[in-house]
Amino acid sequence: MKVVADRTTDSLLSVINEYILPGSIIISDCWKSYDCLSNEGFVHLKVNHSVSFKDPDTGAHTNTIGGTWGAVKRGIPASKAKCQLDYYLAE
Repeated sequence: MKVVADRTTDSLLSVINEYILPGSIIISDCWKSYDCLSNEGFVHLKVNHSVSFKDPDTGAHTNTIGGTWGAVKRGIPASKAKCQLDYYLAE
């Protein structure tokens, strides 16, 4: 996990290109900033959560990362979430 300044395409691509090899499969929700991933050399599978939690055609889902993020959030005091998120993620 990595803290980003915002959820723009440029910010997300910067982190994705730093940590993920071209040709890798990336599974995401339908956040517009991810729309460029197929053009950037990644295999991009999407899950439209307003329709289902698992894509019926590809089987793609975000349940694993959703569960992981939920567990991480439970370990971060609400009063510290914004100012010390890097610290708690590193821990």
